[in-house]
Amino acid sequence: MNDKKLSFDEQIEWLKNHNVKIQNESECGEYLKYKTYFYKIIGFIKSFNCDENIEITTFEQLVDIASIDMELRYFLLRVCLDVEHWIRAYILRIITNNPEEDGYHIVQKVLSRDENPVEFKQKLFSSVSYIDENGEFQVQPEYKEVFDNPPIWTVMEVCSFGKLRSFVEYLSEERPNNHDLAQIKYCFKYINKLRNYCAHNRKIITGRIYYTHNLRVPHVLFSTLRSDRFDKEDIKTEALLQIMLVIRMHKKLCSSISNSYRKDEFENLLKRIDREKEWYDDTVFEGFFTGLKKIYMIYWNR
Repeated sequence: MNDKKLSFDEQIEWLKNHNVKIQNESECGEYLKYKTYFYKIIGFIKSFNCDENIEITTFEQLVDIASIDMELRYFLLRVCLDVEHWIRAYILRIITNNPEEDGYHIVQKVLSRDENPVEFKQKLFSSVSYIDENGEFQVQPEYKEVFDNPPIWTVMEVCSFGKLRSFVEYLSEERPNNHDLAQIKYCFKYINKLRNYCAHNRKIITGRIYYTHNLRVPHVLFSTLRSDRFDKEDIKTEALLQIMLVIRMHKKLCSSISNSYRKDEFENLLKRIDREKEWYDDTVFEGFFTGLKKIYMIYWNR
C-alpha cells in the first residue's frame, strides 16, 4: 500500500486484495465511514495476512478483532492505572515512615544518580512546564517555589509513570530485603510499556502475540512465572508476558476490592472474546486468547 489517500470504495478494494472476504460491500462502506477508520484496522491485516499466512479471512472477523483489541486495551489500562496508583502511594508511604527521610533528600539522591540531573528534573516536571518565548524551560507558577528543591510528594504528583522507575530502583537498592520493591523493579519496564500502548491507543493484538524464541526475559521473572505454572511459550510471547506481569502485580499489590472489580471485568472480557470463538480455531488468535484465559485462571480464579 502506498501513502495516497483512498476513497471508501478503494479501501474496500484494498481489503479484498488482501484476502479479506466482504459479504456486503454497502455495510462494509458504512462501517468504514462511521464506526472506525480504515488506516487503523489495516494494521491487523499487515500483521496477520502476510505472504501465505492468512489469519483474518473475513471483514466480520476483522471488525471483531478490532473490537476485542479495543476492549482489551481499555481493561488493561485500568489495571495499569491501579498498579501505578499503588506504586506512587507506596513510595510516599516508605518515605513517610522513615524518620531519617525528610522527603527532599530522596529526590536529590535520585537526581544525582542520573547522567544529566538538570534534564532529568525537567522531565520530572514536564507535565507542568512549558518553553517560553526565549526558548527557556519554565514551570507553571504554582510549582516555581518548589522546583529548585522539590519534595517527593510534589514529584509523585506531577511526574510520569515512566519516571517513577528511577525512584523504585533507588529504593530497591536501599532496601534489598524489600520483596515488593524488588518485584516492582523487575516488572516495571514491562508494565510501563503496556500502559503506554493502552493509553496511547496502540494495538495490543499485533505481531507481539506470536511466540518469540529469542525474546529475552530476566531469569528472575522467567523462573517466577514458570513457578506460577506458565509454560515457556506463554512467557516468550511478548504481549502475554506484559499482561501476566501486570495482572500478577495487581493481584499481589492492590486491594481486594480493586482485585474484585478487575476480576469481574476480565471475566466479562473473556466471555466477549468467546462470542465468535469458532472464527479463531487453528489461528494465532486462538493461542493468544487461550493465554489470556490461563492468566485469569492462574491469578484470579484460584
